[in-house]
Parts: sequence; structure tokens; C-alpha cells
Amino acid sequence: MRRALIGLSQLDAKASGRMGSRALLYYMTTTMIAVVIGIACVLTIKPGVYSVKGDLEKDEEKRIVKTIDAFLDLVRYLIRSIVFTFFDVQLI
Repeated sequence: MRRALIGLSQLDAKASGRMGSRALLYYMTTTMIAVVIGIACVLTIKPGVYSVKGDLEKDEEKRIVKTIDAFLDLVRYLIRSIVFTFFDVQLI
């Protein structure tokens, strides 16, 4: 990193600006490519849409999960993980 800063400081303003604009162009190009790949994956895979979801709802009776139940499950998990960590026991 130090050598890169030393080399950059020895360049004139025009060359330094050219290097900065190329770096910015590279960053923007790779970001746009990543966005396009991400959107293509989402449109192809469709996360959250399950064809089995309708069958599961028919087979199982609907459970109503209350907020307090979810909170208590979280507390139970935290306490369990703290206790096992304290006694250095591996979770199964």
C-alpha cells in the first residue's frame, strides 16, 4: 500500500486523474455486471416461491404463532447456547 501511495504521489495530476477515472469506470462496470447477474438469478430461481407450499398448507393444520412464543423460543435458544458455551459442550 505504501509503494502504491508513493507511486501515485510521483505522478502528475493528469495521469493521476486518468488512473482515477479508469478505477471509477472499472468499479461501476463490475457493479452493473453484478446487479444484472443478481437480477437474472432472482428472476430465474424465484426465491420464496415454492411449488410445494400449497401442499404443505393442505397437509398441516395452520398454526398461529404468537409474538410471545417467538420471543420465548429466542430466549430459550440464547440461554441454551450460553450454557453450552460456558461448559464447553458441543451442540448436537
